[in-house]
Amino acid sequence: MKHKAKLSTKNTPSQPFSTDARIGKAGRAVLSQLVNFLNTEQSGDAQKLWNILTALRGPDAHTLVGWRDGARSAGAVKLATTAVIRHALGLNGKVSMFLSPVLEEQCNYKYATKPDSDKNVKIRTGVVREHFSDHAYDAFRALGLKWGAKNK
Repeated sequence: MKHKAKLSTKNTPSQPFSTDARIGKAGRAVLSQLVNFLNTEQSGDAQKLWNILTALRGPDAHTLVGWRDGARSAGAVKLATTAVIRHALGLNGKVSMFLSPVLEEQCNYKYATKPDSDKNVKIRTGVVREHFSDHAYDAFRALGLKWGAKNK
């Protein structure tokens, strides 16, 4: 039987997150510009940006279906897609990410970013269309990256 993490009731909707868990003023300003752009851009760039933002998160293990090679793990797929996109954007992976305070856990997780490789190309070209791969593929196109060849 799988163990399910018990969520804390400390930060339920009736008890909002503490101030330090909320996005700050500078982050809200950037988020406001992003939302405005996504809501009003008519040239197709909003959809392209949405695909990039979605692909930055990467796949969850339970969502990866239809891969030709069953040995491919969620981690390998994330490195072959998401980490390459992050690298192409210039993200350096040095900012620590933390798990939700709802889980009452802190994790000094630094997001993966790395240059492309021949191994990544092999993994990407094994993709059968599914939800995440559609966003990742479109994000590659939006950024001028090649899906089936090594990117510099």
